Amino acid sequence: MLEFRNFVQKLDVVGCKPSKGWFTWTNRRMGFSNIVERLDKFLISSYWLKEDIQVSTKTLPYSVSDHFPVQLEIGSKIQGGSDYFKFQNMWWRDASIRENMEKWWSQCNHMRGTPSFYFIKKIAYIKNQLRIWNREVFKNIFSEKERIEAELEALNLIFLVEGMNQDDYIHEKELISMLSEILTREEIYWKDKAREMWIKEGDKNTKFFHASVKARRAQNQINEIVSKDRVPHRDRDSIGLVAVAYFKKILNVDGLREEHYADKLLEAIPRLVSDEDNQMLMEPFTKVEV
Repeated sequence: MLEFRNFVQKLDVVGCKPSKGWFTWTNRRMGFSNIVERLDKFLISSYWLKEDIQVSTKTLPYSVSDHFPVQLEIGSKIQGGSDYFKFQNMWWRDASIRENMEKWWSQCNHMRGTPSFYFIKKIAYIKNQLRIWNREVFKNIFSEKERIEAELEALNLIFLVEGMNQDDYIHEKELISMLSEILTREEIYWKDKAREMWIKEGDKNTKFFHASVKARRAQNQINEIVSKDRVPHRDRDSIGLVAVAYFKKILNVDGLREEHYADKLLEAIPRLVSDEDNQMLMEPFTKVEV
């Protein structure tokens, strides 16, 4: 297994998750004796993920073999929308983040409303403050990496021509320390993106993390959606319209009643008010209460 993992990393290839179907082999037994496994898969070059290429696989119906055929599909990527906000673990590398979080949280104490409204407003305020702090204080790690590397390169050219003095030596050490910290932050960033939790921080294998992120994004891409009338839609606008129409239907009153979704939704909501409390809340106001 270790040799195979080294082989995969050496060739710089990543797995391609099926967009339809998962298992590719079955022993064709009945009941508890039935075993299914995913044995067959494609490995694709990470270079494909950097280009405008959408790669996916599809498990085809069973034929005469005990293995299901797997089909590789190649097409153009569908451009997605804007990214959602997510707290970055690399922010904890900055010593001021915890103090700032406490300060921003206390700045919202003047807000009024229900506890849920109060909490949502606090979260929204802190999210906005984090965006500003990230842009102005923490800064873009990739831009900072390029800036530090450019400074080091210029400093090295000076050393070659004029030699090194004490100030240059101190400045170089500072830049190397800053670059080391930036590389650590970059590693944490790509590790979070890749969700490869089995590799410990410190490996500095950002190339592997980057390829994993590209692969996961390609796997999560919706390339085709089938409407209720069994018509496939493949362009971005059509996929969006079909998805919106589906959820509008099941979430309105008629859709909930028709598909019995209302009962399922109510089952998922915990009951916090007893029958006695509900009866008391439904009673008319009295003069004493007013």
